[in-house]
Amino acid sequence: MNDKSTVGEILEYMAFGMPVVLLELTEGRRSAADAALYARPNDPVDFAEKVLTLLDSESLRRELGERGRRRIVEHFNWIIDRNALLQAYEVALRSPK
Repeated sequence: MNDKSTVGEILEYMAFGMPVVLLELTEGRRSAADAALYARPNDPVDFAEKVLTLLDSESLRRELGERGRRRIVEHFNWIIDRNALLQAYEVALRSPK
């Protein structure tokens, strides 16, 4: 289930410009793209190593935080979603029954 589900907290962290470490899962990759470090699924050692990588690099933390914030602003905001939904409704309402 986690492979295909959006984790809301990840989007919130990104919105606040916080760097994140995620497991390499389909939805996590779609949500964060290049704004996260990715650990192998079910590998707590790899996950811990990625966290240590972040702890050891202020510049990487800042860069991932900035990428995450930018991703939220450019891809995950109500204006973009609203326009896509309005277009979908327009198409659906025009379609013959």
